Amino acid sequence: MVRAAGGLLRYIEANLVNSMAHLQNSKDEDMPVISVELYNMQSQVWMDAHTLSSLRIIHIADHPSTCLGNFYKRDGFSLFVQYFPKVFIPTPVCNIQELFLTPTRDIRLLNERLDCLQYFSPDKNTEVTRLIKSNLSRLRNMSRIVCKMRTAELSSGDWLAMHRVLQSLIAITEICSQRKDELLIFSKFPPLREGILSCGQILFDILDVEQTKLTKTFTIKPNYDAEMDALVQRHRDLPQLLADRLAAHVKEVKHVARSAVHIHYSSQLGCLLMIDITPHMERTADYNIEELTLEFLTERNAYYSSALTRDISELHGDVKTAITDRALALMYQLQNTLLPEMNTMLQVLELCSQLDCLIGLGSYCSERNFVRPTLNEEDTIRITGARHALLEAQADHFISNDVHSGPGNDNSKVMIITGPNACGKSIYLKQAIIIVYLAHIGCLVPAESADICLIDAIYTHFPTTDSINADVSTFTADLSRMAAIVSNATRSSLVVLDEFGKGTCPVDGVSLLLAFLKHWIDSGASSCPHVLLATHFHSIVKSSWIKQSPLTSLKMMETHLEDGKLVYLYELVDGAAEISHAAAVAQILEISQDCLVHGAQATDEYKVSRQIAIANKNKLMQSKKSIVEHMLNLDLEEMDAVSTFFNTKLNEQ
Repeated sequence: MVRAAGGLLRYIEANLVNSMAHLQNSKDEDMPVISVELYNMQSQVWMDAHTLSSLRIIHIADHPSTCLGNFYKRDGFSLFVQYFPKVFIPTPVCNIQELFLTPTRDIRLLNERLDCLQYFSPDKNTEVTRLIKSNLSRLRNMSRIVCKMRTAELSSGDWLAMHRVLQSLIAITEICSQRKDELLIFSKFPPLREGILSCGQILFDILDVEQTKLTKTFTIKPNYDAEMDALVQRHRDLPQLLADRLAAHVKEVKHVARSAVHIHYSSQLGCLLMIDITPHMERTADYNIEELTLEFLTERNAYYSSALTRDISELHGDVKTAITDRALALMYQLQNTLLPEMNTMLQVLELCSQLDCLIGLGSYCSERNFVRPTLNEEDTIRITGARHALLEAQADHFISNDVHSGPGNDNSKVMIITGPNACGKSIYLKQAIIIVYLAHIGCLVPAESADICLIDAIYTHFPTTDSINADVSTFTADLSRMAAIVSNATRSSLVVLDEFGKGTCPVDGVSLLLAFLKHWIDSGASSCPHVLLATHFHSIVKSSWIKQSPLTSLKMMETHLEDGKLVYLYELVDGAAEISHAAAVAQILEISQDCLVHGAQATDEYKVSRQIAIANKNKLMQSKKSIVEHMLNLDLEEMDAVSTFFNTKLNEQ
């Protein structure tokens, strides 16, 4: 373990340089890991990427520009995409994906989330929810701003954003602190209240928001700094001071120059006299004015300095630059004061992001009439009126079904579902998993009622998509998944298998599937996981291993044949389907009549050939039985009789 930890740290250090060098703008190869934090996954529910994608919890799809050679990805249609518009804080601050990617068995945390979802439902605590949501909408990702603050690179827009965020954080902190006894998450705000108020007060006292917006530069509030106030006052008084001191001088120059004269002051050039260029100024000598020094020319004006203007410039200096320098000094001082408080602000922001996720999730669930599940630590899954969270949003009418597994009505933990193609078997499996999954992220579920035990893992086998990168066959990939499931599934695991064994010959597929089921059934109720299986191998349900086990239950999706056409009822009932109605399904999909006729003929020929094979097998068995009976009746001491028996049988052959 020590060697493994050391190797991991060395790997992280080596790769951290490559991944962070472009961010740090540093070529220093020595970038050690300063600390390591322990992350315990014992309370997490294990799910792999295949399951997340198959269930459309988080689905990554190709970007439309992929055809142009841009290998970008985007979020496809999924639960995550349906929920995402309900939140306010931009990712990655609220880190919405963490909620979806970390289902947990921590019943305290799950009940805390469920309490929040019910608290923020539209028919309860509407005013509190409205106030929190209005402030959440003003929050922004502060990680980038904090990083810029550490390197003294904040712009005026960053300061204004921080001002808005702090105002909202303080408002949310006050709302939650006043109601600290109503929700557990509210009780986490009061310990941070003093720190966030101090942080906000420091910024509010110094930043002049309106002037910063107007000038687009960091502006200090009046009466905050005496030196700054004096510089600002000098800058305001400067125009009048220049007009008073230079009034007589301007008249003299105007008389000599025979042109309009104006006072010009700039932070870089100081005080100058600006004279309009007239038509009689054609030669260089025309610009020479006694006691004035020509500084530069523009298209319409000539700029001069005199002894008086130079004295004024030297006396008053560059006031505007002095104001800017003082503002920068105060801004750096503010940064140094705020930096130690940034940790408190980020903690409050993290709590607000959790509130944001829960309020958004509550809004999403309320719109779809989800209910609160009951979480138990036994071994029972009881869901009444289960619906598919995504499909029901697209369908005009959705037929719900119940899900039962574990101690209860029939004590079964292995449910085998049969039925024709497209009758709803896969949808049933997926809606069952999604409901169990949603309960383990602390979410309301699409059902009439749900009593769900805490599970440690969700293992699934859905039809595998071929990939040229995998370098394995489809059936090999299926077996690899099944090997991992059989090795790791426990009594608290949920195992869902959708048509395993299709990638090889039916006999081998049935044999392997039966072997896996027998492995779990023989382990007993104390070790058998919750298994949901959909299959077209109808011979499985006739196996004595399945029939005689109290852990198994046989279900089928009900259908009805009406005038030769198959009608789907999408209801789960007791029993087992005997045929898959493949021809009827093909007819629904408008396969050509010729193909249907040929298919029927092939089916008849297969049935006849199988009957002939069975008859021949029975005839052979009867022949062998007859030979054995004759041999048992022979008197082995009479050699002539024995010889006659064998000669007769040889002639028959």
